[in-house]
Amino acid sequence: MRLEAGSLGRRTVIALATALAALLAAALVANPAAARADPPLVTQGISFKADDGVVLHATVAGYGSLAKRPLIVEDSPYAPGVDPFAGRAYNYVELQWRGTGLSGGSLSTTGSRDQLDLTEFLTWACRQAWSNRRIGLYGFSASAIVAYNSMHRGLPCVKAAALMSGTVDLYRDLLYIGGINNSAPGGYVEGAILAPWLGALPGRAQQEPASTPASGLGFVTAPTDVAAHQTEDSYWLDRTFKGDPQHIPILADVGFYDVESRGAFLAYRATRRYGSHLLVLGAHDGWPTNTPGPFPQYTRWFDHYVRRIRNGVRRERPVSLYLSNGSHKQAIDGHWTHVSGSDWPLRRTRWTRLYLSPTASGSARSLNDGSLSKHAPRTQTTQSYPFTPSDSLETDPHTISTISGAGGYGFSLDGGATYLPALTDLQLAEPMSLTYTWGPFPEAVDAVGPASLDVWASSTATVTDLVAILADVAPDGTANPVATGQLRTSYPHVIGSRSLLDPRTGELVEPYPDFSKQDQAPPATLRRYHIEILPIGNDFAAGHRLRLYLVGTSIAQQGAPPAIDSVSIGGMTPSSLAFPTIDHQDR
Repeated sequence: MRLEAGSLGRRTVIALATALAALLAAALVANPAAARADPPLVTQGISFKADDGVVLHATVAGYGSLAKRPLIVEDSPYAPGVDPFAGRAYNYVELQWRGTGLSGGSLSTTGSRDQLDLTEFLTWACRQAWSNRRIGLYGFSASAIVAYNSMHRGLPCVKAAALMSGTVDLYRDLLYIGGINNSAPGGYVEGAILAPWLGALPGRAQQEPASTPASGLGFVTAPTDVAAHQTEDSYWLDRTFKGDPQHIPILADVGFYDVESRGAFLAYRATRRYGSHLLVLGAHDGWPTNTPGPFPQYTRWFDHYVRRIRNGVRRERPVSLYLSNGSHKQAIDGHWTHVSGSDWPLRRTRWTRLYLSPTASGSARSLNDGSLSKHAPRTQTTQSYPFTPSDSLETDPHTISTISGAGGYGFSLDGGATYLPALTDLQLAEPMSLTYTWGPFPEAVDAVGPASLDVWASSTATVTDLVAILADVAPDGTANPVATGQLRTSYPHVIGSRSLLDPRTGELVEPYPDFSKQDQAPPATLRRYHIEILPIGNDFAAGHRLRLYLVGTSIAQQGAPPAIDSVSIGGMTPSSLAFPTIDHQDR
């Protein structure tokens, strides 16, 4: 039948229109963003005067207008502008640290003055017309660090925090890992703060001309102060997490390969009784390509605690871990294993004591090709290696993975390693190292938790560095680093009250070194050292091996002078590794 114009009856037209409207409504329900586009983001520059008279600058932004809404606040030295990641239900505030962006004063590197600035600003911001007096505190790296360090002072109106890759102890988490000056990340941070400062310099010259000398001086004094305080003294204690009297629930996010990996784990343990969660998905080191990243979880966190929306956050398991399947590159490419639990370390963690043995494994090209064994050798043996700077691309996976995590903004080392594996595997470092190998594993093994190396060592030098790398060795012999630990030998002592013991055996599995004072040993003196290995999260596939490397300090750090280092294994001075695993079927 041919339909002419006007041949459709009124009822038919109405029916078709009704059906079309129903389909359109269903489409809009399925895709709320299509129902109405976000209104434009309205931004406004604001200024705030601290109690010492210094003027700090910030930006506030909101969709459509600056109506009264809950706030998401970030206190950052990078002055990047607001990131409205949680949608139009919030207003967003970006506070510029003193001495950065357009703010007056000098850098305090998260010390007491920066902490006071944050608490004073939150008190002021909470009462503004664009605030409903409920604040979510967001931070990434530096802005997460100052948030952690300020919590003991009280953070007005803050109901929750989502903190990505922040340290709770600036000395041992980032700038002096193992007591060794970690110069590369420190220099990168300074450069990342300096770049936007230079960009804002013309604006500063117009708006705050008198502040320019003091703000510029901060970029000179900050690295000088870091170098001047080599032990964990009062300068560093002022820059540590000292508690959370407000009981703020924190979503602590990091990656197992992040340059600041340690802090989030300790922050979670310190605040878990307040409802905090631990998410180990990725931060500086990027996150897997087949995940949405952490920001959707940050949004749900703030929606629940700041907007008081019942979205199931409190019913979820508080610890969510994304393990690499053999290397950082594998994880970023989407090959990962997810495990979850109610605590860190996971309650089902078991530590296996593996002793360093001179028995050849037949799998390494190192100076000794030793093995790992569940039994300590009866006879004492000494094995030596030259302590010289090592290739950072191979032996410093936390710094290098951070660079790779920024691959979207520049050259990705992980991408380059696809064509030149020597960029990131351990084949170049192996011939100058001591190695100890375990396996192959008959079935897949999830290595999850803090680890430690208990080692008897001596050196031809008064001070040397003990650097341990745990690697996943594939059947073809390719060894990729999956965890590291290091210790300067002038810090042999451990603070027992802050160290973690295996609840089953009472053995030390996560040492907390005492960096408050140095205790150097005369050359050739054999002493016992407890090396903290940063948390490991790796799935060793069936047929793969675990290998421990002892190498020189990464060239990116200010390592000790060259020397000949020796390790004692077996007899009365056995050296051993505490290796954490969980049952594979308990994922």
